[in-house]
Amino acid sequence: MASYRILKKKHNMGLRSEDFRARVIAGDVPGWKFVRGFGEREDMGVPVNGEDIWRGNDTGVGGANLIPLIDSAGIQLAVKSSSTDDTDEWYGTGAKTINITVIRADGSVHKESKTMDGTTGVNLSISDAIHVQELHTTTVGTNGVAVGNITVYATSGGTVYNLIAKGGNQSMTNARMCPVGHKLIVMGWDVEVSSNDRIAFRLRSTDENGVLLRGVFLFKDAAYIAKSNTGQLVAGIEVPPFSIVKISGWGDQAGGESSASWWGYLVTTT
Repeated sequence: MASYRILKKKHNMGLRSEDFRARVIAGDVPGWKFVRGFGEREDMGVPVNGEDIWRGNDTGVGGANLIPLIDSAGIQLAVKSSSTDDTDEWYGTGAKTINITVIRADGSVHKESKTMDGTTGVNLSISDAIHVQELHTTTVGTNGVAVGNITVYATSGGTVYNLIAKGGNQSMTNARMCPVGHKLIVMGWDVEVSSNDRIAFRLRSTDENGVLLRGVFLFKDAAYIAKSNTGQLVAGIEVPPFSIVKISGWGDQAGGESSASWWGYLVTTT
């Protein structure tokens, strides 16, 4: 892996420059990959432990305020919709196939495509998933988007870990786990509130100065806003394998509507 000093000399640019980011996105910097997480949330409440910026609290989803954590041994997951129209059958007007990206117990990235069967659950091919990174549709019917809420959930107990909200084709969950053999450098983040409700946002990750702390989301930065956006905020934090990065919010009153995103570089270390 090339160090920052070597890269700066080689490309005559800093990590924050638009030119360097463009080179990473284009695949011109070996071992470096551009990554981001983004999410949205409607009708926020005022829980003392905050709410993750995802669609888990939407009506009919059954998700929690905070995205549930999975035991390090991993579990079996399945995908289904709340609508029979999200199916590959001839009458399906919604989502027909879904691509799902997860992290396995050994820290590796696993991707697979599943054919939707409406409200009937379809199991993933692995049984040791520890984090659901994202999911999106790959083929759809005449509706163009999901008709129901498409959830990825535990086959034992039904806990929801990620979803595509009805009317969408991509999960809107900003939590991402750093895979094994890499480090994640979070460069910047931004948040927006479309309502008049003031919300305190906090960038968080499960590590202490680059050392993994499973299940403990330490605060790395904060921003208070109401009916405005922050623009790009500087982050500059290094996250180790198995650590999860996410943005959570604490509202002053119920009813807040917000979006949040972060970006950075996934750097190969082995």
